[in-house]
Amino acid sequence: MWRLCLLRSRSLKKAIELNANFIIAHEPTFYNHLDETEWLENDPIYQYKEDLLAKNGIAVWRNHDYVHSLSVDGVQAGVVKELCWETYYTQNSVLNIPKSSLRNLINHIKSKMQVPALRYVGDLDQNNFQVLLLPGAMGGRRQMELAMKEKPDVIIVGESPEWETPEYVRNANEMGEKLSLIGNWSFSK
Repeated sequence: MWRLCLLRSRSLKKAIELNANFIIAHEPTFYNHLDETEWLENDPIYQYKEDLLAKNGIAVWRNHDYVHSLSVDGVQAGVVKELCWETYYTQNSVLNIPKSSLRNLINHIKSKMQVPALRYVGDLDQNNFQVLLLPGAMGGRRQMELAMKEKPDVIIVGESPEWETPEYVRNANEMGEKLSLIGNWSFSK
């Protein structure tokens, strides 16, 4: 969703097409957060990708932890810029945007981020103005802790397992809370 430069097949093919020999990626090359590969060494799919990189002399640098360690998280700053919300940004995760329905907020994100679909929980006609912006995959517990602390109208997440933050927000709605969630927790392009 947030264009984090996953080293997917199409990215690798594009690098080969451009005769590039260096890829800067945010997410792992080999299918798990820590990019551990010993468990994959005998797998033909892993070997295919490894061979493709070697054959084309492509080195991969994963810029993950550094970009998140900046005083202003680099991914969050990029999302704020992409959504044209710099005016509302105060170097924390809470933004006070002009009132907008959840429907319009979803359409704005889809348009600006050029994504065909997003998942949501909440009332599409609910007006939102305080946004808790949490791009990436910080984990459901951290997302929920920040929601408890900040009391936003809507939480925007990059990723969350279906049974974590989405379920928490569903339960909040069941008890009458006006809390919405926009995310990409099950969608993949």
